[in-house]
Amino acid sequence: MTKKIWLLIAVFSLISAGCNITSSGEDPDKDSFTVRVSTNSGSPLSGAVIEGGIDWESFEVVTDSRGIATLPSYAKGEEAIVHIDNYFPRGVTLRWPYVYRLTPTPKKLRALGSVTGLAVRFDSGRLATVDYHGGYHLYAYDAEGVSEIASAEVPPTIKQTQVIGDTLWLSTHDDGVYAYSLADPFHPQALLHLAIPGNCPTFALRDHLIVVGNYNEEDSLGVYVFEPDGGYQELARFGDFHVSSIAFVEGYLVVTNFYNSHPKIYDLSEPANPVLVYDGAEPEYWTGFLYGTQYILIPKLEFIGENTAYRRLDLTDPASPQAAGVFQADARLIAIADDGTAAGSYHVRGAAISVLQGSLTAGYTTTAIVSDDSINDLNEFGGCSPPYFIIGHRLWILEDRPAVSLAK
Repeated sequence: MTKKIWLLIAVFSLISAGCNITSSGEDPDKDSFTVRVSTNSGSPLSGAVIEGGIDWESFEVVTDSRGIATLPSYAKGEEAIVHIDNYFPRGVTLRWPYVYRLTPTPKKLRALGSVTGLAVRFDSGRLATVDYHGGYHLYAYDAEGVSEIASAEVPPTIKQTQVIGDTLWLSTHDDGVYAYSLADPFHPQALLHLAIPGNCPTFALRDHLIVVGNYNEEDSLGVYVFEPDGGYQELARFGDFHVSSIAFVEGYLVVTNFYNSHPKIYDLSEPANPVLVYDGAEPEYWTGFLYGTQYILIPKLEFIGENTAYRRLDLTDPASPQAAGVFQADARLIAIADDGTAAGSYHVRGAAISVLQGSLTAGYTTTAIVSDDSINDLNEFGGCSPPYFIIGHRLWILEDRPAVSLAK
């Protein structure tokens, strides 16, 4: 009799396992649910991502050809982002009836192919990039695709690049600054190594003067004069702030840092004696960047939204910056490419890179979006020459949408 009882228990256990029954007698999948994602007109969107949650209760699912995806039970009632390239991401609360429609962007970005690194120079049909690990890459590209046509080795741990004429300047993490000739873009030639000690993540050049910024909050800027053979001499060291970028504008050094005291502008007419001529103090702005002689102040993250307000300073006379008004954008701006085009992180999903159109006076609105990078899981902005953009280690081209697609 006992043997029969144990046999029945064993059989019941096998049946329970086959039916996916837990020790509590519950089916863990019985409360999973499906969501449907479509265009404005109701057409299913294949490849749309629904993601949210934290840690072990995070979720990320992709819709099938019917626009349907299955989510775990714990996602019910949670906040999520629904997104796909070239549609505006949407923040939702996962509640019945679990149907979500996405609006297409006015234009679209079409991927042309993979590229490695960040752009150092866009020429007609030629793109040169460098990557952090010391790779130089030359690509041929057009509206039909992109292909690598040459490569070379340059110093690793690259932090910043700048091209002046045919000379590519590279700063490294802790191996100083290098210069390479790109007169023959197929074969970069080493010209100069300034073995400046310490970290050299940022730099600015003016003739034979170089200013280097490090990661310190004391003596964070060093001023050096250098010779063609690589010899250099430190002339001054100053700064009590973390430097994020530096550049010369009309002979003055414009320093960007974080928090609420930027930009700082120095007169370096006497390089051994830097003179502070302007000290910005904007408590609502986190950092900023230069576009020509215009300085764009970026708000702190808590102020980033659909109508983010950016302040602009005119540095035509860097010793006396002038307030040049406020403009709005629906993304956290990363760069302004030209008078009508910018790039930024879209406010609904910060990992999405958007291309915006507008102006410094009228403001900028998103016209196309790269929302997800399935290869690298990182939508890094790598530079642009409109209509071409490097996003997520791929080259994209900005195109008009067919009129019919806007209705979907």
